[in-house]
Amino acid sequence: MAKANEESNIPEDTIPEDAYSGATEDVIDVPVDDAVELQSVSPGEYKLMIVDASVARSQKTGGMYLLARLEIVGQPYTKDITHVLMFPTAEDDAKKANNRKLAIRLFYQAFGIDYSRPVQLNVLKGREAWAILREEDDAEYGMQNRVKKWVVGA
Repeated sequence: MAKANEESNIPEDTIPEDAYSGATEDVIDVPVDDAVELQSVSPGEYKLMIVDASVARSQKTGGMYLLARLEIVGQPYTKDITHVLMFPTAEDDAKKANNRKLAIRLFYQAFGIDYSRPVQLNVLKGREAWAILREEDDAEYGMQNRVKKWVVGA
């Protein structure tokens, strides 16, 4: 079993070797000059990986949704992508319910997820898929990438 850092209870073997270089209990001497602001990428086709997934309820509508946090594979200095998939509700008309189901199906297909039975959240993390990304300027978060279209069958 890994030895835990007494202050944080984080196993020491999960802390990068240079994480505390020059730091002591009294002094923090961690070089930060090379840290960069995370950026969005230019529109185009990219490989994405699911790094987190959860189901939540909208405070605005009360509807349930899947919230997937995606990272762009091989791009360590890019912002993660938040992808929301709303579940159909009893209030949805046929077209809206179908569009929501279709969005979920395309997400599943892109990531190679078997949707013939209920999907467990734990099977989502680490899966990879290709998508065409777009950029949008968010008032709160600045330039962000969004999924324009999933590349199914890539």
